[in-house]
Amino acid sequence: MAFSAASALVVPTAIGTKVTECFQNIARQNSAIEIDCFCLMPNHLHGVIIIKSENEKNGTTGASFPTVPDKEQSLPEVIRAFKSVTTRYYNKIAQ
Repeated sequence: MAFSAASALVVPTAIGTKVTECFQNIARQNSAIEIDCFCLMPNHLHGVIIIKSENEKNGTTGASFPTVPDKEQSLPEVIRAFKSVTTRYYNKIAQ
């Protein structure tokens, strides 16, 4: 029987499951962020994060550039928090 990548089942480890959960929670905890897609790899994650414009956050239409009203919603802060949470979880389960 030939191998098919489409039929391969990948089961993440406990830390992989937690990383996936944390990445999905980014958008739930920040109204200016939307997760477009992501792919969990064995030792890292690829993801597309969309920073919404003020119009998109408020549900209105019209051209607008993405704005970041405060530091908590900046991309570096979002990534820092994500890495901090997942690193603490990893260190806890790795002991």
